[in-house]
Amino acid sequence: MKPFGFPIHGAIDGYSRRVLWLKVARTNNNPIVIANHYVQCVKELLGCPRLLRTDPGTENGTMAATQCYLRANDDDKLSREKAHRFGSSTSNQRIEYWWSRLKRSRTSWWINLFKDLKRQRGVLGW
Repeated sequence: MKPFGFPIHGAIDGYSRRVLWLKVARTNNNPIVIANHYVQCVKELLGCPRLLRTDPGTENGTMAATQCYLRANDDDKLSREKAHRFGSSTSNQRIEYWWSRLKRSRTSWWINLFKDLKRQRGVLGW
């Protein structure tokens, strides 16, 4: 949906596969926007995960730092700087699988509509 001005950012719990957030905003690349999604989720759930895994995109850096800060006073093997791990997006299989399902079942209709509108705009000279 991003090519049509609707970037989506999402997070999923790797264990339960629960969608934690799915947000459409002006951007899914701004680290402050992404960190805000994360902080809102932490507030709603009344706690943060023991481990947060993200791809190494620049939009995830502030969220990663926030996770480590929130776990700085804990005393377990996943506390402090170990509370976050970067990994390739292809290794984040649960969210990648979810994105493919979303595209097949929910967004393909919208993508086709926006493509048709764009095509009509070109034909009509708008």
